[in-house]
Amino acid sequence: MKTTATYLLEKEDMVNQNIVPNWVVEEYNTFHTTVTDHTFPCYFGMTAEKKGELRYSFIHHEDWSNLPRAIEEFIKLFVDAPKLTRHGLFVFVEPEKEERTLDIVIIFGIY
Repeated sequence: MKTTATYLLEKEDMVNQNIVPNWVVEEYNTFHTTVTDHTFPCYFGMTAEKKGELRYSFIHHEDWSNLPRAIEEFIKLFVDAPKLTRHGLFVFVEPEKEERTLDIVIIFGIY
């Protein structure tokens, strides 16, 4: 396991069911398939995913406590890194158990 902490994960960790829940593995596989497809419009994202430069975390509906710690660890990656080192952080959010509609509120402001 090459994680910097249990809340900031690397590519290999995202498919390891000993580290992440099954829903994370499924969502990551969808993400990976999409981003590495040759038609994906972002060359930099595709390249970073293939090289393993991206970092990941996940949160459950009822527990977001990993998020601040993941962000702190992500920021630490840049402290002693060479100037041109780049990473991206992707946070996976636990899917809803059943589909629901979104209540959309439109607020108009006068400026």
